[in-house]
Amino acid sequence: MPEIWLPYGSVEVAVNLKAENLAEQIEPKHSFISEDSILETLRKIEAEGRTCIFSPKPSKASIDIMDRLIKELTSRGLEPTDITVSTNRRYVAAIRKLIGEKQINISEIEAPTETLGKIDGKEVKIPKTLNDSKTRVVITDAAFDPLFGFSGGPTTLIRHLGGNLMAEAFRRRKNDAPSPGVESDPAVFAYEVARLLDDAVSIEVTAFGDGISSLYAGGLVDAHKAASKHLSDTSQISIADDMRAVIVSAGGFERDATLADGLKAVWNVTAELRDKGFLTLVAECSGGLGSDALRMYTSGRLDVEDLVRRGEYVDGLEDLVYIKTALHRSTPILVSTLPNYYIEMKMGFHACRKAGDALSYILSSLGAKTKVYILPHGSVTLLSKR
Repeated sequence: MPEIWLPYGSVEVAVNLKAENLAEQIEPKHSFISEDSILETLRKIEAEGRTCIFSPKPSKASIDIMDRLIKELTSRGLEPTDITVSTNRRYVAAIRKLIGEKQINISEIEAPTETLGKIDGKEVKIPKTLNDSKTRVVITDAAFDPLFGFSGGPTTLIRHLGGNLMAEAFRRRKNDAPSPGVESDPAVFAYEVARLLDDAVSIEVTAFGDGISSLYAGGLVDAHKAASKHLSDTSQISIADDMRAVIVSAGGFERDATLADGLKAVWNVTAELRDKGFLTLVAECSGGLGSDALRMYTSGRLDVEDLVRRGEYVDGLEDLVYIKTALHRSTPILVSTLPNYYIEMKMGFHACRKAGDALSYILSSLGAKTKVYILPHGSVTLLSKR
């Protein structure tokens, strides 16, 4: 009887199933780059004068790269007091703890108030610290994104510059189906916005487990496209048949901190799920729901169809749209710490407290001989048909 361990928060949980019930255990083909390769990339980055490192939602791997970059720049004579790290409030403490140089300024990202230009009539504003800096470095994580295709420099930037830009990006989608791994019209719009910061240096990090799989530096668009290609080459897996049942872990700590984080793994596999199939997401969600749209929806303060009709956008709106479209003919199951009320009554998921309970529910519903696909790292695994 195979015992498969799935990442869940900071630990792993086991799924025990009979050999005849295991269709396939699917893992991406990640390798790790060397220390020399990391240093070689960072040594090419030039900085002088007031320097802003803009990193809205850094992973532990991104903070590690940030720390290495700061050490590299200060070793060349850049004053630590000239360096500002701008990040979201929830990451300030973690960066302070993990960055070795204590004289740099680490602060919450300011509201975007400085006009940079216009794209198709949409005003683009950036935070004052980013605007006033002589050197601008954007550090992000490369990953799959259901709206843009890939997350990284340009898409992270647009998600943090204001609702009008995200509303326009969301409006440009071709349909209401998640499209991870596909360069989309919203991504093209994000590139146009990013080119207004053509003097910025972008660093995109692909992490797997505790290691760094790739590191790309350059212009915002060029670095993003290179990182996206690497991610697609190493993380897109072909399967022979449509899946009738799948258990997918978001990937544990950082990738399943909230439901919004964990759902990215769901959108990576839904295209290959058969009608009336069963999809189980294993994600701890210790940080709660994770987006304004999910919080507002579960508290009865958001009408999805009305918001879409009015052309407005709330952070995480795409997840609610995809739940209503991509999952409407399937049975979604969630293994998490979230209260059942949110999971079942508001989100329409079947709630389980253990991965084994989810497996039992699948087999009792579809039959004892059902073949189940297992994805231990769903956030960095994209499924496609052979």
